[in-house]
Amino acid sequence: MPRMQDDLTGVEGEGVSQVKIKSVDEALETLLAARSKRMKLSEQEKEAQTILVQLFHKHDLTHYSYDDTVYELVDIEKIKRAKKDGEDD
Repeated sequence: MPRMQDDLTGVEGEGVSQVKIKSVDEALETLLAARSKRMKLSEQEKEAQTILVQLFHKHDLTHYSYDDTVYELVDIEKIKRAKKDGEDD
């Protein structure tokens, strides 16, 4: 990654100063906040997945029905929703 240089004091103008566009800054702030939130939720999902896999093992389960949906323990130690009859990938 290229190293950022500090702006030179007193030197300003097009082609010298760093470009600042308020709408772009705001959009970047929104994106970074959403990404941070997604990452936090992803960590929580992974923790819940780990607990669920452990419970499947503890109760010697390979399939479990919950809320009219079947979930199955797959070889990669992950719980996924089972396909319904006639359902494509």
